[in-house]
Amino acid sequence: MEPGERGGGQRIGLTDSGKAIHAAAGPPGRRDLSRFAITDRLEVRTLGLVPYREGIHVQRAVREEVASGAWDGVLLALRHPPVITLGRRTDPREVHRSPEDLASLGIDLVAVDRGGGATWHYPEQAVVYPVLDLQVLRLSVPVLLQCIGEVVIDCLARFGVEALWDADRPGAYVAGAKIASVGLHLHRGITTHGVAVNLGRDLRGFGWVDPCKMAGLAVTSVEDRTGLCPDPDEVARDLAIDLARRIRDAGRLDRRPVPREDRRALGREPP
Repeated sequence: MEPGERGGGQRIGLTDSGKAIHAAAGPPGRRDLSRFAITDRLEVRTLGLVPYREGIHVQRAVREEVASGAWDGVLLALRHPPVITLGRRTDPREVHRSPEDLASLGIDLVAVDRGGGATWHYPEQAVVYPVLDLQVLRLSVPVLLQCIGEVVIDCLARFGVEALWDADRPGAYVAGAKIASVGLHLHRGITTHGVAVNLGRDLRGFGWVDPCKMAGLAVTSVEDRTGLCPDPDEVARDLAIDLARRIRDAGRLDRRPVPREDRRALGREPP
């Protein structure tokens, strides 16, 4: 069993001081059973390896929790088996393998409601889905994207990878090659989908699509740059905790209302 796979998730709450509070994992065969109150109403849930379609259902369920007022936000830290996902703006010509070919390789093809085009997920990629009530958290979309960019750049720097965040093509790039992507969906003021950071070298799926609607886009990973692949569960967890802290602090400073135009800042890039 891979770390976190089907073995019950772990929740991490953040106090006002920013300390992480770890809750016990649930019993085998169940995910994410432990619950606890946190002062600032932000929660991190680590889920391990989750099939992509199951991950969509998890996001929807968590979105209902946030919409009910149970949480201001929940950040899901996870990773996915090999899958190609298609954003709302994907042109069929941007996918260069048929569904049948992909199925023969054991790879799913899933249309999703985020913006952007096609992208690739694989197990050695750290994924974080921030499910946030922007109005309650007093966050604008540009500030949220800025928070995501900052934590991704800091995360990569810890592994010796110097990357730049491109706000016009939201994502992190190393010498022009993309190493992290972001794509969000906003529905009634609550975000879903999120950010993915490439850790391992299984980048083959990016060659089967025009990543983020950019034909011929170079893609890289931490392992490509350093020769080592960090533990994706640990990276996803740490990324989610760091992002929760940034969101908490940014919400205290960013007191602007969330305008309708913020929708235009969402989903320019996958995942």
